[in-house]
Amino acid sequence: MSFFTPNTDFYTSYFDKEKYLLVYRISLLFSFIFGVLSLTTFWYFKDIFYPQLITFFIGVFCLFFIVKTKKYKAIFWVFSVSGTLIIGGSLAFLSHITHFVDYIWVLVVVLTAFVGISLRIGFLFLMINSINLLLFIIFSMNNHYKNIKLRGSIDIATEIIETLVALSIFGYLLYKFIEFQSFSEQEIKKTYNELKEKNEYISAQNKENVALVKEVHHRVKNNLQIIISLLRLQSNDLKSDEAKKNLNEAINRIMVMALIHQKLYGNKSLSKINLKEYLVELIEDLKQIYGTKNVKVYITSDYNAGLKTIVPLGLLFNELVTNTFKHAFDDEQEGEITIKIKQKKGNDFEIFYSDNGTWKQPSESQNSFGIELIEIMTQQLEGYYEKELTHNSTTFMFYLKDIEEQDK
Repeated sequence: MSFFTPNTDFYTSYFDKEKYLLVYRISLLFSFIFGVLSLTTFWYFKDIFYPQLITFFIGVFCLFFIVKTKKYKAIFWVFSVSGTLIIGGSLAFLSHITHFVDYIWVLVVVLTAFVGISLRIGFLFLMINSINLLLFIIFSMNNHYKNIKLRGSIDIATEIIETLVALSIFGYLLYKFIEFQSFSEQEIKKTYNELKEKNEYISAQNKENVALVKEVHHRVKNNLQIIISLLRLQSNDLKSDEAKKNLNEAINRIMVMALIHQKLYGNKSLSKINLKEYLVELIEDLKQIYGTKNVKVYITSDYNAGLKTIVPLGLLFNELVTNTFKHAFDDEQEGEITIKIKQKKGNDFEIFYSDNGTWKQPSESQNSFGIELIEIMTQQLEGYYEKELTHNSTTFMFYLKDIEEQDK
């Protein structure tokens, strides 16, 4: 540490430290150089005494202010505003001096605003000082050339010193501006590399997690398939047709859940299942189970269901399609099933389910559990349904909520 380079440990940021040093050193230079110049011009060149004296007092004030408060940004404002006013006053009222150094001070003032305040404020001071210079060139320059006096050796020496000071400060500001830009680029590059490494690590972790989750779904599906196989073997030992039928219906419901895990295992997304693809595969499996070949199925849907929604939804469709296959068509009758799923506002969606069969009314004991399951799944999806029976069709309208989205 030295008088020219004070302690800056009260700042942690590189930019804060460097900008503090910048205004401290410029204030120190103004205090010393313009103190000497104001004494010289008072005795030999009184015309520019007042601008230099004002600059001296500004330097002293800024030096004490920055040491006392550590608020460097206010000093940049003082330099930019006072510099603009002093240059404007010099151009307007001192018509008998060369003003060469004022052009350099304009560059210093503008660069000070760019470096110490912001780009927007820098452009503002650039515009103001440009207007000052243009007004001087248009309205005062001819008269200025007429009134210029011959300079003595003391005058020339004074202007040389001031010119060198202005050029030195301009060079120092430009050096700092470039240094700040270089430091920012290095920090951006460093941050980019760190983010790249973190993204690569997260991507690798994500791939590993996806693989693990898919493996879980795969094993769950396999376990459910084993359970289905065991239950089917067990059904061969049952004597009662009613018991066999009930067990087969239970097996179908387990198959609904196994198909969900199979779809999740094969999907790119582990959180959503394309409902149309799921239903196509589910209905094909049910066709094989019930030996239904003459029923055409038309599905319209662009809806993707999450895991919480697809489980009750799958069981719901299993009961609907199963009931249609069992009760709507004769063995040789050609039939149609129409399914339309439409997303509504928010997390609401609607399901239109219809077949063109003439339902054979099952006994209450045969149908009660299936209807009860439809009602339970509808309630789980926080909705309700309407049913319409005619002599040649059965239609269900479901008004449901996506409970996956609702949880979010």
